[in-house]
Amino acid sequence: MPTVQATRKAWISGAILGGLVWLSLSGIGDFSVLAGLFLGLVSAVVLALFLIWLSLGGDGADGSEWEPEVLSEPGQVGLESLAAIEPQSQATTGVRPAADKAADPKPAKAGTDKGKTQHPDDLKQIKGIGPKLEELLHENGVTHFAQIAAWDDAQIEHYAELIGRMGGRIRSDDWVAQARTLAQGGETEFSARVEKGGVY
Repeated sequence: MPTVQATRKAWISGAILGGLVWLSLSGIGDFSVLAGLFLGLVSAVVLALFLIWLSLGGDGADGSEWEPEVLSEPGQVGLESLAAIEPQSQATTGVRPAADKAADPKPAKAGTDKGKTQHPDDLKQIKGIGPKLEELLHENGVTHFAQIAAWDDAQIEHYAELIGRMGGRIRSDDWVAQARTLAQGGETEFSARVEKGGVY
């Protein structure tokens, strides 16, 4: 579920609970209307934040515990749908792709020379991508930082749906900005920890 919808539903649920708490406590016993309102607001915020946390994956929030969702029909999300998403041009992103077809979501064919000479980037240097998410991205043709750096909103939504419950990490951890830094040869605090072997 995309994070915008999950967040909206979480805040609506929190508001409903907060309203119920306020109505049930206002004027009962020693509670004044303001005390009931305060407790209602606290309950609303706590429930909403808890539901948002759950929708983003709970304990395995670093991506290491992620398992791919089993699709109800084989081929439900295929390479054809990935190819339909056009990457942003180099002029709009300001990031040069690592290779001529780095932003192409189709994987290189195993028998081509290009597929043999290109080495994939270590996508686990992006906070929120664990080994299993990296494997899924590779299976769908995403092997370089420059590809992720060039994602637009449509591509982010597409990959969020493909990933499933961990898809919200794309925006919450800002994979695109991290990928831009790494594609330009820079490093982030997280990528430095990964290179030192302190994460995986």
